[in-house]
Amino acid sequence: MNFVNWLFENTKDKQNIAVSLEGYSILYQNLYKKIKEVSKKISEEIGEGKNIILISDNSPFFIISYLSIIGSGNVCIPMKYDKNMNLKEIKEFTESENIFIQKKYEDILDNIQFEKKFNEEDFNSDLNTEYNFQDFEKNKLAVIIFTSGSTGKPKGVMISHNNLIKNTESIIDGLSLTKKEKIMVVLPFYYCFGASLLHTHLRIGGELLLNNNFFLPQKIVQEMVDKKCTGIAGVPTTFQILLRATKMKQMKFPEIRCVQQAGGKLPDAYIKELIDLFGYDKIFIMYGQTEATARLSILNPKHLKEKFGSMGRGLNGTKLKLLNSDGSETETGKIGEIYAKGENIMLGYYKNEDETKKKLVNGMLKTGDLARADKDGFLFIEGRDSDFIKTRGYRVSNKAIENTISEIPEIIDVAVIGVEDNLLGEKIVAFVSTQDNFKKEEILNYCSKKLQNHELPSEIIIISEIPKNSSIKTDYLKLKKDYLTYK
Repeated sequence: MNFVNWLFENTKDKQNIAVSLEGYSILYQNLYKKIKEVSKKISEEIGEGKNIILISDNSPFFIISYLSIIGSGNVCIPMKYDKNMNLKEIKEFTESENIFIQKKYEDILDNIQFEKKFNEEDFNSDLNTEYNFQDFEKNKLAVIIFTSGSTGKPKGVMISHNNLIKNTESIIDGLSLTKKEKIMVVLPFYYCFGASLLHTHLRIGGELLLNNNFFLPQKIVQEMVDKKCTGIAGVPTTFQILLRATKMKQMKFPEIRCVQQAGGKLPDAYIKELIDLFGYDKIFIMYGQTEATARLSILNPKHLKEKFGSMGRGLNGTKLKLLNSDGSETETGKIGEIYAKGENIMLGYYKNEDETKKKLVNGMLKTGDLARADKDGFLFIEGRDSDFIKTRGYRVSNKAIENTISEIPEIIDVAVIGVEDNLLGEKIVAFVSTQDNFKKEEILNYCSKKLQNHELPSEIIIISEIPKNSSIKTDYLKLKKDYLTYK
């Protein structure tokens, strides 16, 4: 078993485009050839079984580096570039003596010494392609992906060759992907959702159209039309911005057949806008975790109208259960914690046996997410325990408040947190980014018509952009930590 060999099993000789970026494209045959070249170079100069850091934007360089590291029997550690990142500490913790890094990001190397450093220039010349990918045992470590740290310090999730293969297979099946796919990719490949787009579309022989300019969202939606994209995938923030900060809703997308939403629950108002734009049959709602390689469940569009608000049922090969705190199964309609079992579940956390034991319980992944199931087995996420704000003697869901504020058409993005308060226990604070200088009073007036008194925000803070973590999810920890600086 070798994930890279499996990935190109049916496409390594194809002459169609695999990846395109800003006018540059690479064919499957040439991409596979270059991955073999670099894999051979890694085998000869580094060996096998080593941890190797990768820092790069979405690009052919990232794809070739990532797959060559894995294919050669080493372990890829993809990281987001951050000029303030402590690369020395990461290097020491992961015991990485080698790094692949885009030339423009080499400033962070400073005086840090690596045995081998590779950038784009090392891929320019033709290398020896006489290389055959070895077969490994299925649980051989392939990737370490660090979580975004939304609930604490980031942890290194260990993913095997088998994890990658099984999850890729189940996602392709769940989305009915074919070689005709041409997906607009705005999610970073160092994030598990972004990586799953890379895996699925290379396996089927589709085209990945990369766009690293999300700060120009109107250009993204225009390129989707111009390049006749068949799909796009995003986390809640992706669609919140595209729907509310561009002319997307006034445009036509005749080629689109698959809109993937995951990475957190998108408020209902935005899902309805996606349905209005694309139709029920194009919207695929998914749920997952880094610890599950990528995806755990899917709501097929044929059930979207009937089961609106659900994150669906487990993907093929993934069994989901709701359990009570004592380990017993939760009754239909009652709230329990989601546990998952399948060959997509991680090996564990890197150098962290204690956290691994907390997360992998009785052969299942303890997700930390609360949900209820209906009589047909469809799951409805209720949030995490940490999503609830304890105020005035009530437990209030921050997601319910975010959902309500999101119904206001002028709202682009919203995040609700609880802040310690001597009188209330916690006070509800809503951070909002809006169009056209929408007033706080108008937001509070809308909420007062929809929410109970104890659910109303004590404060509404309007900011230009709500901070995101490395997975492009709302950074609630930063909002809580820096709350006073926003006032």
